[in-house]
Amino acid sequence: MAISQSNNILIRPTTQRVRIGFIIPDSNPTLLHSDNSLEYQFDSVHQGIGYVAAYAKENCLIDEIQVFRTYGKSEKDLIDFLEQGWFIIGIPLSVLAIDEAASIAEMTKSICHAKVVVGGAEVTTNGEDALRKNAYFDFAVFGEGEITFSELVNTLTNKGDFSKIKGLIYRNAEGQICKNKPRGFEKNLEVFPYLDRTLFKYEYNYHSIIGTRGCPFHCTFCNSSACWGHTYRLRDPSSIHKEIEYILRLYGNEKIISFQDDSFNINKSWVLDVCRRLKTLNISWWIRGLRANLVTEDIADALVDSHCVGVACGVESANNKCLKDIRKGTTIEAIMKGVENLQSRGIPVLGQFIIGNHSDTLETVKESIECARQFSEATFGIAFPIIKTFLYDYVKSNNLFLPEPVPIKFKNRTISKIIFDTPQFSVKKRLEAANLAIKEKFFHNINYDED
Repeated sequence: MAISQSNNILIRPTTQRVRIGFIIPDSNPTLLHSDNSLEYQFDSVHQGIGYVAAYAKENCLIDEIQVFRTYGKSEKDLIDFLEQGWFIIGIPLSVLAIDEAASIAEMTKSICHAKVVVGGAEVTTNGEDALRKNAYFDFAVFGEGEITFSELVNTLTNKGDFSKIKGLIYRNAEGQICKNKPRGFEKNLEVFPYLDRTLFKYEYNYHSIIGTRGCPFHCTFCNSSACWGHTYRLRDPSSIHKEIEYILRLYGNEKIISFQDDSFNINKSWVLDVCRRLKTLNISWWIRGLRANLVTEDIADALVDSHCVGVACGVESANNKCLKDIRKGTTIEAIMKGVENLQSRGIPVLGQFIIGNHSDTLETVKESIECARQFSEATFGIAFPIIKTFLYDYVKSNNLFLPEPVPIKFKNRTISKIIFDTPQFSVKKRLEAANLAIKEKFFHNINYDED
């Protein structure tokens, strides 16, 4: 039996071994992040599935786990996968893949009759709706999913009581949708084993890893707090060191290690400790989520010494009023000081900007474009109101959603869409702002080398 150290959860495996299949719906090769940036989804392993599967292997009697990605696959490939026969099919939901996930669930029920379990950020922010709108979804795991999913597996095999599983949404015997109490966030991240990378058989561009969970900030456009709360939890630096050693044993030292944290550098002493340990591994590594305003000279020196080859920083806007209105918790001057600390030492900085947050205007976007020229690289994306954010509530309460999305096009190809506007920033001006970013080769969803 396995016991979660801080939540005191007792998981009871049975003698019945089960087969679990995870299907990643990503025929559309882009993924919307909580910071509204879009990037190609096939870059690396799926963190959520990797962690959930690894924990289940330790706490349930698993006969086999496989992962199937729809990207680049045909419908026949999916049918062949489903015909292998599964006890559970798990599907991660993103805002861009709900329709595809629904189709997969329907096929699952017609082919192998497995229980369909959905999870991910979209479920955590809008899980009851997911089940309400799709009869083929049996269960939804919200919040931190490792323990909840394993409890569900064992409850299904034991024919137990679903109402006792924290973090679960399900249908009762009468078909009513029930949402259980949320599960508290696990304080000790070492309870969770390393994510299972062996499940992912495709070639990926880098090895993703996370060192922290959660973000203490309150940005109006980001739903990280809805998923993880505002508690900032840190992995033990020695555990991170050992996981990277494990990655190197599996795959060698040919790819970059990429930290996918929302806010990597909140705790300075932790960052310096991680850097000291990474230096001994002689690897190249990169950070997806760095708070530039918190980059001191000694942090920048530590990043250089440990062979960090680049960072991405969410700048959002170069206008201080906009930064205050979106509750970024910093100023453009503080951001650029951190950027200077990095770039002066040879570390490239990707600046990520947003067009169209609630107090943005065409003029503030022009300020951001001018600022973006100071970065090694810059990207601009279109503001997207995510459920359970201030931005979503603001747009909805003020009736600002457009009747139909307005496409942004580049060479006759739709690269993004505008779904709301504001009195001070009309659709027409938003299109002009997007085209300015495109002209500067800053727009996030264009491969300019190919186009």
